[in-house]
Amino acid sequence: MQYRDVTTLTAEDFEGVPAWHFCGDDESEFGELAVLPVRSVAETGRMCIVKASFQDAIGNSYSGFLTWDSTRLPSRLQPTIFFPVSDLPVFTLYFGSFEPSDLDFRQASSLLGPTSFPIRYRSEAVYDLYSLEGELHGFYWFQNGEVVCKPFPD
Repeated sequence: MQYRDVTTLTAEDFEGVPAWHFCGDDESEFGELAVLPVRSVAETGRMCIVKASFQDAIGNSYSGFLTWDSTRLPSRLQPTIFFPVSDLPVFTLYFGSFEPSDLDFRQASSLLGPTSFPIRYRSEAVYDLYSLEGELHGFYWFQNGEVVCKPFPD
C-alpha cells in the first residue's frame, strides 16, 4: 500500500483521487496522519477527506479539502485551502484548541484578503459520500468547551 502523510497532500493529489481515508490503527510510518486513496464504497466508512471547492465573498475560487462529516460543523469539517503559489501551501480555517495568532490572521489576510468571508464550500460526491455545501464565516477553534468563530480582527 502507498501510504501518504495527509499534511503533504497537494491539489494535484486530489485531481487523481478525490477522497482519501485515514488508516487508523494500520501500520505506517506516518502514524495517525497516514491516508490512503478511497478506492471503493467499503472504505468510505472510515474517516475521509474529500476534494472541495471554495469561493470567497468577492468571487475568488480556491481548491482544497475537508473532512467529510454529515453534521457540517466546521470543527468536524476542518476545511483546508490550497495556496500553491505562496510560502504557505495549505491553510486551514480550523485551529483545534488554539486561538489563531496574529501571525495566522496576517497570513490569512495576505492569502485571502480581508473581505473574503463568508466563504462557500462544496465537496465532491465520492461513492456514498454525498456532496456537502455550506458557508464558513471566519476562523474556528475550541475555547472553554465551545466552538468560537471569528473573521479577521478589527
